[in-house]
Amino acid sequence: MPAHKSDIHAFIMRQIVQGHLRPGDVIDEAALGRDFDVSKTPIREAILQLEANGVVEKRARAGARVARLELAELIELIELHSELEGAAAYHAARRATGPQLAALKDAAIAYDASFTAPQNGTSNAYDLNLAFHLAVFECCNNSVLQRELDLTGVRLVSYFRTQEGLRPTGQPAASSEHAEILNAITEGRADDARQAMRRHAEIASDTLLDVLSLLKS
Repeated sequence: MPAHKSDIHAFIMRQIVQGHLRPGDVIDEAALGRDFDVSKTPIREAILQLEANGVVEKRARAGARVARLELAELIELIELHSELEGAAAYHAARRATGPQLAALKDAAIAYDASFTAPQNGTSNAYDLNLAFHLAVFECCNNSVLQRELDLTGVRLVSYFRTQEGLRPTGQPAASSEHAEILNAITEGRADDARQAMRRHAEIASDTLLDVLSLLKS
């Protein structure tokens, strides 16, 4: 079955989330055509949708690139994403199913284990932290909210990867923050879950902005 624009859209989003495409990187439309065996039309439609969502930017004679964020826009997007994450935790505490809670607990355990397993070190800490957040989003059982989180999150992910790479090694406070969020969601304490997730997101955001200030100096 030929690839649809939604397949290409999802692929580009995954490339960004996984760190294979970073802000400013060119979207290789010719490679996408070869990999998906499609014409230019579905590729251009996927890129237009990503452009409309602010994930990709197009410039005359320069092609499509992963969008860069100016510092003011980055701050605003962080503020929005933090609020959305808090809302996801709130609804997760009210709606999460048994299997979803089990997956969330597993995600928290996997993140903690990345700091205690000598063979792993902290090299995959970012991806495991992301997996915990995605598990919270899944628990909220609100597809519209999840879609908005995906769109804001994919625009921030490369910047948060920069932050994680410059952090000191060793188990961070995120483990205890994850435990607080997990306990509030599991016990159905919706307001506490919202506040715990917002505090967790705000701390990470402050660290990110400190990192970016150092990079600019």
